[in-house]
Amino acid sequence: MTNDALTMKKKDESAWRSPWIRFCIGLLLTVVVVNVSFVVISATTNPGLVTEEYYRYGMQQNRIDKMYRKQLDRGWQVEMVIPAKIDPGTAFNVRVKAMDKQGTPISGARSELVAYRPSDADQDATIELQETSKGIYAASLNLPDIGIWDINLLFESEGEKHSLRQRIYVGSESDSKGNHSTLDNIVNWLTD
Repeated sequence: MTNDALTMKKKDESAWRSPWIRFCIGLLLTVVVVNVSFVVISATTNPGLVTEEYYRYGMQQNRIDKMYRKQLDRGWQVEMVIPAKIDPGTAFNVRVKAMDKQGTPISGARSELVAYRPSDADQDATIELQETSKGIYAASLNLPDIGIWDINLLFESEGEKHSLRQRIYVGSESDSKGNHSTLDNIVNWLTD
């Protein structure tokens, strides 16, 4: 073989002409494009965090558990009444009935309602409930958007704290597509 023929053969056997090299480069470019896409999406979308201090609340889990057990041992009967159907942008009444372990109404307590949207912390709202009669507290609340909201009741009487949480759906049943759920669990909500 002549030198020209060897040179031509080497040019034809270039690595760039191999389908395996092209496949590897294509795979590498695909990984880079997907990773850049993930970075752009993470930087431009809402993380869905409700609190900026999630780490501090997580570290206080033992304190939360202790306060929850104390709340159960105290035996207060605190009931939050919220209408089953809530229309967005329309005010509705929230009533709280509070009794001690013996069934005596708890009067003169400080009662606060925190409505927060798990998907958008900018829509959170806090209102103070007023005592309308002995052991009955009420307030009017207006939630602007359709979707899931968490309603947290923070109730305090004579230095003793009680909390109650309820998840509600704002909008008609047809809007919820089966996502309507109510949590009747009592949970502790830490406040400073």
